Amino acid sequence: MLRLSQQVPESRTIEVKVVDSASRAPIGGAVVSFGHVPGPAETTDSLGRATLHIPNESADTLCIDAPGYRRYHRFVEQGAEDLLGLVVPLARSVQELAPIAVRASSDTLRTGIGRFSDFERRRARGSGRYLTREAIEHHNAIRATDLFRGIAGIRVIDSASAKLIVATRSGRMSLVSKSANNDCVVPVVVDGIRREGSYEVDEIDPKEIHGIEIYSGIGAIPPEFSSMSKNSWCGIVVIWTRDR
Repeated sequence: MLRLSQQVPESRTIEVKVVDSASRAPIGGAVVSFGHVPGPAETTDSLGRATLHIPNESADTLCIDAPGYRRYHRFVEQGAEDLLGLVVPLARSVQELAPIAVRASSDTLRTGIGRFSDFERRRARGSGRYLTREAIEHHNAIRATDLFRGIAGIRVIDSASAKLIVATRSGRMSLVSKSANNDCVVPVVVDGIRREGSYEVDEIDPKEIHGIEIYSGIGAIPPEFSSMSKNSWCGIVVIWTRDR
């Protein structure tokens, strides 16, 4: 009896669908190849599908590459059955970016970028008197209170061996004697924090001061500082220290 030998096909078919592992959305443009077998690779269509024909006697690795995703590889044995309807999820690759150094120069601070932006905004509006870093350096002051001497509307006085900034206008009537006027001590705010009335400005080194804002009287005080000035009739002094 004559037996017919079973004919073995020369090639196998691999059908894949490539999707995003997180969203399950199809990935088009992925390149599907089979190890080192010569021949053109296949590219997935808009639905993430591609069909690849490989020699039946070959054993090698199925590879899938897509931009922004980790490479997929799977070993396919020689004579293995056709891989039909294979769904391949690809995980996105995490790219480590090179470190970026950000530096702020004194010119940057003068243009109002950073924590001094509001200082520059109010100075541009011109509702008070301002001392910039350039003016402070030009003054070459030894003590911080030296920066306030000669400025109209305020003066520096000695009080119990401490130097205080007072307004030249008349103070409020004393609640003790009801006859004498008290010195109108100007409240001081340093870097957004209101200091006590006995605060000595000379505790700050003039070299550490970036800018000074001086407002005389209640009408000149910006709204952002009005809640910090209990003695608003005396005005307010705002000092900004430099970044260290």
